[in-house]
Parts: sequence; C-alpha cells; structure tokens
Amino acid sequence: MSRYLNKIVIVTGGSQGIGEGCSRVFVANGAKVVACALGENDGDKLGEELNQNGKLFVWSFSYQFVQSAIR
Repeated sequence: MSRYLNKIVIVTGGSQGIGEGCSRVFVANGAKVVACALGENDGDKLGEELNQNGKLFVWSFSYQFVQSAIR
C-alpha cells in the first residue's frame, strides 16, 4: 500500500525542476497532486503526461495574477 494513497499534496513550483520531481514521486506513490506553476502554460506537458486517473491537476497562473493577489 502506498504511503500517499488518498492524500492530497500541493506542490509549489510543481511543473519544473525539483518541484516537477516531487510531483512525479507523489503521483507514483498514489497521491492526488495539485502542482502550482507560475506561467499560464507551464505544466501543460507534465499534466498531460502524469494525469492518470485524475491524479494530477496543474494550476498555472500568470505573474500578473500573483502580483494583483498580494496587493
């Protein structure tokens, strides 16, 4: 049984680099992953590759969105 089965994990920077690696490991171990990406289309390829049975959701947003949210 997987350690992360039926768990939800949020990974910031989850579409590239270390964050992408973390997203991959969590999905492989049964977690449902929300991978946050700074860039409107970042993570699309990763989402298509890893979205098996609804296990990965990539939330991509623009830098302008982040700036407006913190003001």
